[in-house]
Amino acid sequence: MSLYYRIRDLTPLPIRIVYRPIRRWIYNRFKRAQPKLLASYYRLCPTAKDPFFLLATPRSGTNLLLSYLQCHPRLSVLPGEPLHERRMARLGLEGKPSHVALEYLRHRMNFTRTRCCGAKLMDYQLTMLGISLPQLSGCFPNARYMVLYREDLLQQYLSWKCASHLWLWYMRRGKCYRQTPDQLPPLQISLSELTSFCQEHLHFYRNLQAWEKIGGRVIWCRYEDLVEDPQLVCNRLFEFLGFSAVHVSTQLIKMINRKPREMISNFEEVAPLISNETTKLKLDPTPLSAASASTRRRAPHNSQLLNGLQL
Repeated sequence: MSLYYRIRDLTPLPIRIVYRPIRRWIYNRFKRAQPKLLASYYRLCPTAKDPFFLLATPRSGTNLLLSYLQCHPRLSVLPGEPLHERRMARLGLEGKPSHVALEYLRHRMNFTRTRCCGAKLMDYQLTMLGISLPQLSGCFPNARYMVLYREDLLQQYLSWKCASHLWLWYMRRGKCYRQTPDQLPPLQISLSELTSFCQEHLHFYRNLQAWEKIGGRVIWCRYEDLVEDPQLVCNRLFEFLGFSAVHVSTQLIKMINRKPREMISNFEEVAPLISNETTKLKLDPTPLSAASASTRRRAPHNSQLLNGLQL
């Protein structure tokens, strides 16, 4: 038995009853003051950083890509999702202006172990906090951006449904799980929800393509290429960040190994959407060609890199 429980058992009940609200009051006061204390501490010791952001949508392979990038000794990545709604609510930043969330993000990146540091930003988080792409670029003028997308939106949708049902967002090699996505019964898919899912993702990536101000500081990465040859993709990303290539590996494993026909109970209703390529993310390569040309003018050594990762 731990010392805490021994002291608690020896303490008279009236003292314990009086102590509980006092402890709760101290905890609440510290919780309210925590953001201000952290902000004051961050301002006392600012450090110069070369940030990069991974812009993506849920279930597009962000955990897999960041696990590979963390293999480089000169790169560091913020754990998890720094702008997650639960984290914002816990820090009292929910409902605040967008510049408050950006300031918090800058403070978090201020304490990474390396000069080059990154974080992943999801599309719904930027929308929830009211952060526009120009605001993000204005707060981080020298930042670079990696855009990760998944061409097969149906597989991404199924991965999102399974992960939400099991509350299991990634799987590690050698670890036992009570239930995996491959063990779930076939899912009943709503056609309207699937169509809305595909349209929202296409709209997000179209806006990124139209964002001309980061044309020379953005690189696009396809999830299917990352799964097929992770070393090649990561070598190009390391070169994009200005570092030499290193060997990459990960403990994460693929969560879904079944085909959509085996996972969808009403597959006959979804088949027309697959046949007309509604569930395929087809992007116009013209903006990326312009971005590659801009990159050739600014950094000639990155021209082959962006050409290799064009859509």
